[in-house]
Amino acid sequence: MVSIGAAVAGYMTTDGEVVKLDGGDPQNQFYAEIKPISEQWIGEAFAIGLFTGFKGEDLEAKRAYIVDHGLEPEEAMTAFSDWVAESISRHKARCAVFAAYPLGFDWMWTYWYLVKFSKNGSPFGHSRHIDIKSLYAGKAHATVSRSTKRNIPKAFIPATKHTHMALDDAIEQGELLMNLLAWDNK
Repeated sequence: MVSIGAAVAGYMTTDGEVVKLDGGDPQNQFYAEIKPISEQWIGEAFAIGLFTGFKGEDLEAKRAYIVDHGLEPEEAMTAFSDWVAESISRHKARCAVFAAYPLGFDWMWTYWYLVKFSKNGSPFGHSRHIDIKSLYAGKAHATVSRSTKRNIPKAFIPATKHTHMALDDAIEQGELLMNLLAWDNK
């Protein structure tokens, strides 16, 4: 993992009210670029992600950038767990829930990095997470295999584009989550 982005998208009250928050508000955002933990890397995977401080297509230069400019994993993941705790306090929430589309990939890496590197462990425990794709499947009464973004009604698709820059994607996925939580498909 070489970057992490997160955005507070909103919350659901105990009586089911959905409250959307501004993921574009800097207080509701977290982003960090992280030094690699290994000399091994897969070029095709590395080529997809974008960094705020690097422009260009040269994968060796991109790798050198993140090695030189990324935070140590302990620093990045502790800062992330601290930010989650501050966000819980700021929004007077009971807890934070990690959401992603699809959950499996992002959760696997984020949870492992939190447990391995954060001084505070995971602010989500091991199970406070939600798969946005599965949420859509359940609400739409659709199969998971048909619950792709191209099959989700356009009204729910966020204005924020999926760019493969971790913060942009977190904001986009948060908007999608809140749109789906507010959907009353009866």
